[in-house]
Amino acid sequence: VKSALLVLIPLLTGILITQKFYEEKQLASLKLENAELLRWAKSNQGQFAKNLLTWNPGLFNGRCEQAVANLGIGYGETIRKNGENVGMREVKNGYCVVWRKPPNF
Repeated sequence: VKSALLVLIPLLTGILITQKFYEEKQLASLKLENAELLRWAKSNQGQFAKNLLTWNPGLFNGRCEQAVANLGIGYGETIRKNGENVGMREVKNGYCVVWRKPPNF
């Protein structure tokens, strides 16, 4: 019994210390990741992204594509070959019209 205790107590202590060290390392990594995310969210880019999604709620879920289809507008692109215009390609779906500044409703 004494021999078993002399082996088990240090072994269990080592396991608990290792587990505690691993958990603290994971928390430190998570805190660093959150700090970087918070720094980006407070930056000009983060604020612009927030505003973009606020002003364009259909952008996130794809409803904006249907809104463009309902407007009946398209996007045209000239096709050039060897420096000459050879045709026109018109796109009618797959894109959205977004507010870049606050819409005035």
